Amino acid sequence: GTLAKRGWWNSVYVSTPDLQNSLTHAIVEHGGRDNGCVTVVGEDGNEGLLELSNCRLRRSGTYGLTLGGGAALRGDSGGNTYTGNRSAAVSAQTRNIHTLSADSTYTDNDGDYVLVESKNVNGEGPDETQRTWAALDVPYRIQGDFFNVNNLELVIEPGAVFELSQGTKLFLQNGTRLTWSGVLEDGTVEPIVFTGTDEQRGWWDGIVINTSDNNNLIEQVIVEYGGGDNTGNITANPGPGEASYFEMTHCTLRQSGEYGMYINSTVELDLDSNEYTENTAGPARIETDNMQMLSGDSTFQGNDNDYVLVSQRNVNGQGAEQTQFTWDALDVPYRMQSDEHQI
Repeated sequence: GTLAKRGWWNSVYVSTPDLQNSLTHAIVEHGGRDNGCVTVVGEDGNEGLLELSNCRLRRSGTYGLTLGGGAALRGDSGGNTYTGNRSAAVSAQTRNIHTLSADSTYTDNDGDYVLVESKNVNGEGPDETQRTWAALDVPYRIQGDFFNVNNLELVIEPGAVFELSQGTKLFLQNGTRLTWSGVLEDGTVEPIVFTGTDEQRGWWDGIVINTSDNNNLIEQVIVEYGGGDNTGNITANPGPGEASYFEMTHCTLRQSGEYGMYINSTVELDLDSNEYTENTAGPARIETDNMQMLSGDSTFQGNDNDYVLVSQRNVNGQGAEQTQFTWDALDVPYRMQSDEHQI
């Protein structure tokens, strides 16, 4: 800028999808009057595209980088520094945060987070489309009522942190594959964290898993301060004619406004070595035909109500020789509600 002042001028503005768009080894500073120092957007049906590498985007009046609707950074982008910006390092959307690189630095801004607007994330199928949400050196702060992830593989790297604003809900729809592991290749654990922008029970609504992909994995993940919609931090609640499946191991579900986990309808879950604690209504709410999914090597204590609430649903099999259900001994009681539980 002609004056070394945040927001003195506006932005380097990119709205074309040309594959040759490139900004490398540059310093962009004192912009961001209305957008970021660098702004990439989609306009008139075009999806803005830019390689952004080894740049410093600093001292913006708003964000270092703004990624608007339909925009993305090219896959070879990285090595950038976003610092000294008034609002935060980056403003993006859930449909383009996969283009942010873990080898960039996002710290030392007035708001040390990446602001993320919730938008539906769509793909062409989990074997064709993969989106990876990298672990950055600041949290992703997601705002908006809800967003759906549809028909792709969603990979979340160890150590990634997501802060959800009040009332936000994440829906993982059928056709989606989850690869969420907080375990590095060397075996070191860096948990993935979903938390609230405020440390208050029920601050955000939680994660709803309606996908039945056989490879769904949730491992070493902490989910806390959700359950604001009277369900749970994690809810398995597929619609009519749908099913839900996932393996969840060594996870912590805590500080929910209702239950740590809420299981409803037709689900098939593999739940081992998890912790459900400090939840308002209790560790879990399940149905009679889900009881065999809870494992005795998990812990369910330390909640306001220390029991697993079991709602009525008939339990059917193919005969005693073909079907066996085991109800594990937990460290809290099962509390049966409703008039009848038929087996």
